[in-house]
Amino acid sequence: MNRNRLGQAETAQKSHASADSLAASRGNWQETAVFVVLLLVAGVALSRNQPDPDFWGHVRYGQDMLAGGLPRTTTYSYLVGNDYPWVNHEIISELLLAAGIATIGPTGLLGVKCWLGVALVGALVLRAARRGAPFMTLGVLLLLTAINLMYFWHLRPQLLSFLCFAILLWILDRALSDWPPRPAVRSPERSSLAQLPRDIVRRTHWLWWTLPLMAFWANCHGGFVAGFAVLAVFLGVRALEAYWRWGRTAWPMIGVFCAVVVTGGLATLLNPYGYHLHRFLWEDLIRPRPEILEWRPPELWNWAWIPWWSLVGVSVAAVWVGRRRLGFAELAVLLGTLWQSLEHHRNIPFFVLAFAFWMPPYLEPLLQRGRATGDGAHQGREISRAARRGWMVALLIAGSVVACLLGQQIGRMPVMRSAYPVSAFQFLADKGLHGRLVIRFMWAQYGLAAFGDPDPRNNRMPIAFDGRFTTSYPRDIVDMYFDFHLGNHPEEPRYRGPQSPPFDGARILERGQPDLVLIGRNQLHPVALLRSLQPEWVLLYQDEIAELWGRALRYDNPAGPDYLPPDERELSGRPQSGYVAWPAFPVPRQAGTSTVET
Repeated sequence: MNRNRLGQAETAQKSHASADSLAASRGNWQETAVFVVLLLVAGVALSRNQPDPDFWGHVRYGQDMLAGGLPRTTTYSYLVGNDYPWVNHEIISELLLAAGIATIGPTGLLGVKCWLGVALVGALVLRAARRGAPFMTLGVLLLLTAINLMYFWHLRPQLLSFLCFAILLWILDRALSDWPPRPAVRSPERSSLAQLPRDIVRRTHWLWWTLPLMAFWANCHGGFVAGFAVLAVFLGVRALEAYWRWGRTAWPMIGVFCAVVVTGGLATLLNPYGYHLHRFLWEDLIRPRPEILEWRPPELWNWAWIPWWSLVGVSVAAVWVGRRRLGFAELAVLLGTLWQSLEHHRNIPFFVLAFAFWMPPYLEPLLQRGRATGDGAHQGREISRAARRGWMVALLIAGSVVACLLGQQIGRMPVMRSAYPVSAFQFLADKGLHGRLVIRFMWAQYGLAAFGDPDPRNNRMPIAFDGRFTTSYPRDIVDMYFDFHLGNHPEEPRYRGPQSPPFDGARILERGQPDLVLIGRNQLHPVALLRSLQPEWVLLYQDEIAELWGRALRYDNPAGPDYLPPDERELSGRPQSGYVAWPAFPVPRQAGTSTVET
């Protein structure tokens, strides 16, 4: 009888264990399904498919380099010509974009961009999971990271900068994670690496991988400056902690840290410009650029920045509530990137990535407070089989919908007619108009790609100024354009160089004698200025978003070869809806095809 009871007890224990195992496997399966759906949501957030205004330029500059090498002076501009140096700090990025367009096309590049974003977010979440973060923390981390990267994850050189930054954080974490913050007994003995913990000494070898990373980064994007600053700050704080913990015994390790920082900085000199790149970036970055939106601070009361301010609030609350203490080096990097992101939009991803690396352990105590009440309320309740089936059906439907949306986004790169002068460009091509062109800043690289030629002898449509800004234009040209673009209104954020001439909104219409001016109808100052300059300038084309003006002496002179009769001009407020597939260049009428979709 005792044996029977013992056997029954063992059978009951096994059945309970198998039931627990089955429940755990079901729970894991459900969590996996939810995680897959969340990854698809992250993919949608990171697959924005509308081209950035600079995308045309980056592709064209890469094509020019593949065809004829690296230009040393400004191209495509009549105001500067071939006598002003162009410091291109995005060489590798532009070569990759040009090669990508030539091989996999724009939709292929969109797929690569999306895959890189999902892989990055997934790797950050996987790292947190391996360190014991529970499922809810992983979900919050995934969504916060993806949504806050969404507005910055474009096909631009910045993309490689963000990836290099993530790799830098991974190297630093791999080499110096779990650093002891409290001092031990200081050793008065002779300094030697052999006296330090072997694991710490062995892992510092990973730091030397920052050298090829910094050399590569310096040829991809100017964001390497932020990367070098993070490297120096992180290792500098670690050096102070090492001395505080081990005293003179830590000098060899501190020497390694200093050598990595110095050689990492020297590695950035491996670029076509040498130290001139660093001198240019220093002179350029110390000047404000309020005319460009991404160089402004995030707005507190703008709905678009709610995810960002939510991330900042969660970070502060997590550190406040968390029972663990953040390392000094990690805290220094987080505070530094937070400070820079509060100064400029474009620095926000650096803080987002630092948050994703180091904040997950501090999220859990914050989330536990929210779960405590819910767990108590539902304690003892068991989910029925029907409820589980309904839950999985809902996940399947949600995943299918999100996957379809993701496929739709990465399957096309639309150039919206409501944002770009597609119809105005078609008019220029149809009428055979050419000449020196003053064009709206955000349309300029689209224009030079559509009409320009890198050889100035063959360029029938050179432009005045474009988004390369001070990398290829002197300060007085920059100020000349924004005098025309923004006017002299005190409420407009401006910076004018101390050597620039006094304000003159019409100066760009006189210097170099431009023939054509293409502006947006919402540009109040240029529109009013050109109307005031009639009959010297004549309106040739107008639609809902754009106006094309021509110099009357050339286009309104019946005796001239370029005369455009009034009945061939198009003056209307025609709505601009739908899109054209990238690159949205003018289509010859005789081709009989149209890429417009509405």
